[in-house]
Amino acid sequence: MFIDQEWKKDEKKIKDLSETTSTKVKDNFSTNKALYLVVLFVFLISAVWLFLFFNKEDVDPGASISHRPTLGDQASTTHTLPLESSDDWLDQYALGTSTAHIKAEDLSFGHFYEQGKKENISPSFTTYELPINVKSDVENYYDISRRIKLDQHVNHFNNNGFAIIENQFSDEADDFFSMYRTLIKREIPIVITSDFLIYYYQNILKNIYSDIEKNVFYDNLWEINKKFYDIALARYRQKFINTGIVNDPVLEGMRLEVSYFAVALALLKPLENQVNKKANLINPNKFVPQESDIYNFELPIALREGVEAETEFIRDGRKLIKSPIFLYKNDYSRFSVPTHIKGNAKLNNFYLTLRWLESVFPLHYINEDCLDCLLDYDDWLISMAASAFITEDFLNNQELKNQWAVIYKFTSFFTGLRQELTYLHWAESLNQVFGDNHNLEYIFSNENSQRRDDLIKLQSELSLKRFDNINGGLDRDDINNKPKLGMRLLQEPYWPNDFFFKNLTGQEMIFMESELKGKLPETACQEGAKKRYRCRGFGLDIINATYPLALESDYYLDNINYIHYDNRLNAIRGDLEKFDKFSWNDNIYWLGLDISRKILAYDWLGKTPSYASQDNWQAEKGLNTALGTWVNLHLPGDVLGTYVPEEDGNNKLGAYVDCNLNNYIEPNLKLIDEIVIRNNMIIKMLIALKINQKTNAPANELKELNIKLESFKQIIKKELIGEVINIDDCRFISDFVTNLKVEVDEQNIYEYELGKMKLNESLNGLKLLGIVNSKKDKKSLILGPIFNYKESFK
Repeated sequence: MFIDQEWKKDEKKIKDLSETTSTKVKDNFSTNKALYLVVLFVFLISAVWLFLFFNKEDVDPGASISHRPTLGDQASTTHTLPLESSDDWLDQYALGTSTAHIKAEDLSFGHFYEQGKKENISPSFTTYELPINVKSDVENYYDISRRIKLDQHVNHFNNNGFAIIENQFSDEADDFFSMYRTLIKREIPIVITSDFLIYYYQNILKNIYSDIEKNVFYDNLWEINKKFYDIALARYRQKFINTGIVNDPVLEGMRLEVSYFAVALALLKPLENQVNKKANLINPNKFVPQESDIYNFELPIALREGVEAETEFIRDGRKLIKSPIFLYKNDYSRFSVPTHIKGNAKLNNFYLTLRWLESVFPLHYINEDCLDCLLDYDDWLISMAASAFITEDFLNNQELKNQWAVIYKFTSFFTGLRQELTYLHWAESLNQVFGDNHNLEYIFSNENSQRRDDLIKLQSELSLKRFDNINGGLDRDDINNKPKLGMRLLQEPYWPNDFFFKNLTGQEMIFMESELKGKLPETACQEGAKKRYRCRGFGLDIINATYPLALESDYYLDNINYIHYDNRLNAIRGDLEKFDKFSWNDNIYWLGLDISRKILAYDWLGKTPSYASQDNWQAEKGLNTALGTWVNLHLPGDVLGTYVPEEDGNNKLGAYVDCNLNNYIEPNLKLIDEIVIRNNMIIKMLIALKINQKTNAPANELKELNIKLESFKQIIKKELIGEVINIDDCRFISDFVTNLKVEVDEQNIYEYELGKMKLNESLNGLKLLGIVNSKKDKKSLILGPIFNYKESFK
């Protein structure tokens, strides 16, 4: 039975229930007036509830995803929970699946962001005056210098209390965990750096999303596409029976919709070589045989040729070629599966399906105003009809809308999606142009003599929709964007780097040569003999927009040395000042930048450790952490496994007998608090949208991290009041950084296209942070790994 028929059946049940109640009231009226009044009261309350339920406005899942207010409106927009925020409200409502309660699309991650309590701590740790003589003042300097070369960093330690040291153990330690084991094995006291904590946290988030994709969203995505496929196929078959083979855009539009969902199912369906046929061998990267039966569907012969050809083009990743389904030229290289995904059958198929659902139903057709548009008028007519039928099917099936909204929200949060046209906007515009009770078949039929004019009105109405540029909205005034506009069931992946770099470049941003301190900077291009302008951005643009920088380095100053740079930058900062907790928690990109700016702005609770008291700490360590956080966001997560120490005679490498009580945690309480707050936010969203019912792993992993971070906080509080840590604290620090190992080290370079050049943002390898810490008037040198951030242009 189709979903819309099931809804009618449910409505009939409620109606029958009301009629039965009414009859019973009538029969008993003469014998029990008191009972009659009670039942009548209940009946009236029920009738009012039913009226409100069936007449309330239908909200679409795209509302909070694809058509948000502009930046100017975001700050003043009131985001309130659809229900009273009682302690047990998450347990009372079946969010994400029920059509009778709250709708999944009404929730945002920001609903669950709660500021932490301000720590009531008065730091009293020992500080020291700079400069120092590291060789004479630091008790373990010579001991450490015999294990690692420090000669070239002595002056930096003397003047600043810290130094950034190259990795001298790259052959055995090129990731955070192996570096900590190497330091401990060499009996060097360690510091848990903010860089490591952020890397660790970001890796957890990446693995959580991967787990949700495999164990939750795969089933949901199959169910959504299968049910819409069944609905569309039944409609198409009935229309074909009524009309036969005719030149009818309505029939062709229905066929396109069926084929669209059929391709999605074909991509999700396991290939023969993706199924584990070895009964006695568990292979987590392949489907089990039973899933071949679950993910299977019947494809009519009439549709088979086009669907199979389309899926072949997709899996082959061919270049520009005409799509058998959409009838326009498509660049299938966008379906190239990343290496870290390709090895897992489910993730591979899921990735391809999401890319397919990003396919555009064009808003414009080829004419003198858009010579590069994708379709001529006749093919465009078919595409518009298909997009309208898809819209109608979504609006008629709230439960499927809920399931899709859950996928959309988490995909947008973890991978970033452009804010642009969805079926929501098609629904709004169809109602605005044709009224609430419009007939799609008539609108697109040959019998409609006003069809061209009607569709131009619809096109014009849709063209009025605008989206904020900072979140990927396309500029309607740029003619080059016309071919890109149209309805997408899932928006294209998008991070705001495009916005930052586009707004901080341009031919009017002329280089101010009189202030040049070296050669022409990498961000400059030359046109003609004299004109030099900013044609490329660099990593510090991103940080500078979110946290004003005051650096004295030539590299920084030369690359911002342009007319209009400050004006452009301040305009972006003005937009970001309007961000609220919903904006900063919209996805992990903004979340990461928000954490970074809070790290850079941290005031150390009124008393700064000596090593962090100089400007160099911010310029060399703070910015390295912020830039590393930004780059690592774009990289795939490392595959981690449990570390088992290797036997070496009677000892185990990496183990310890006496823990080094100089071990230390970089005492940034704000970072710890922000991670815990964000963890709680995500956990509540997992519960609210019922992800936890299919897999507890994501929520459990975040809860376990919170428990560990609470131990971190207690140790940091000891550090801040000058208390010496005990052996349990020391071992906790050592265990945390050594109990895992990197089994698969994924790529560590993020490449961003800059016209004909690429901006290479690298985190290959590591650097070491050495700090001179003071406890009870004794200074000791401690080391820990940090991001090895490097930037280059190619």
